[in-house]
Amino acid sequence: MNVALVEKVYVRECQAHARKMTEGELDAWRDVLSGYSESDVDSALRRWRANTTIEEFTQRPCGSRMPTPAELKLSIARFDSEKRSAASGQFVACGQNGCDDGWLHRLTGVTVGVQMKPGDRGVSRCECWMLYLCACFNCDRAQLAAVLAERARDRAKARGR
Repeated sequence: MNVALVEKVYVRECQAHARKMTEGELDAWRDVLSGYSESDVDSALRRWRANTTIEEFTQRPCGSRMPTPAELKLSIARFDSEKRSAASGQFVACGQNGCDDGWLHRLTGVTVGVQMKPGDRGVSRCECWMLYLCACFNCDRAQLAAVLAERARDRAKARGR
């Protein structure tokens, strides 16, 4: 992506997050993201906004704050890795935050749509699994639920015949 497009994306993100632009931050965005295509950066921003993981420090969804260029670069790299993994048909777990083959073990929060009680143990899917599915079905993270629901309806229809 050329430097002018990086600047445009940076300005747009600063406005969206009511954040004051700085020359140093703009330089960081230029340095880190100028080698990527506009579609890669836009996809990374969509994945970032769709990330509902609660941050430990702020207790707010990760996607509610402005990403750093390094976080977008990591998102692009992870998505590229997931695309390669999907092309080979082999899922590769990220191993971050206790990810065990695409599953996160939980002691608090919501699992399978149910609020956990003290002493409960549960699991939820890691974001790396969701990105793998997005790569397999060639969709964005925001579209994944609809794609999976459509596939379930198609399977139900096929069984009914």
